[in-house]
Amino acid sequence: MSKFKKAFTTIELALVIAVFGVLTVLFFMQKNTADAFARDDARKVAINSIFYTLEMVFYQEKGFYPEHIEMMDVDEEGNLIPATFPTLSPALLVDPHGRFINTDDSDFRYEPSDCRDGRCYAYRLSSRMEKEAEFVLNEIGENR
Repeated sequence: MSKFKKAFTTIELALVIAVFGVLTVLFFMQKNTADAFARDDARKVAINSIFYTLEMVFYQEKGFYPEHIEMMDVDEEGNLIPATFPTLSPALLVDPHGRFINTDDSDFRYEPSDCRDGRCYAYRLSSRMEKEAEFVLNEIGENR
């Protein structure tokens, strides 16, 4: 019989700990990348929703685009609603960092153009992205 008990050596334990450490770092790096792509997808959903509200609701009803997007109002029940787009969820006008469209450092931008007397006939709607190029949509207007 052997005098020694079977056990892991210090080198084996150190190696296992190092492997787990590397795997943990890789996991969190991939998780951060996946989270950034998810935030980019949420930005695209928001910009597309604003775009379709501009085109299919606002422009269809008024024949022009707004000169700026008004901050939110409060309805009779105390809920926040966008003043310019009452049919749009207020959450869609706020970027993933909680900043309202067109405010300082917001990822979302609405830039109207060809404006006369508060009526605009063109615009550029965009969002900064983390893992992709800037996401940009322009008016459809009369070119339907």
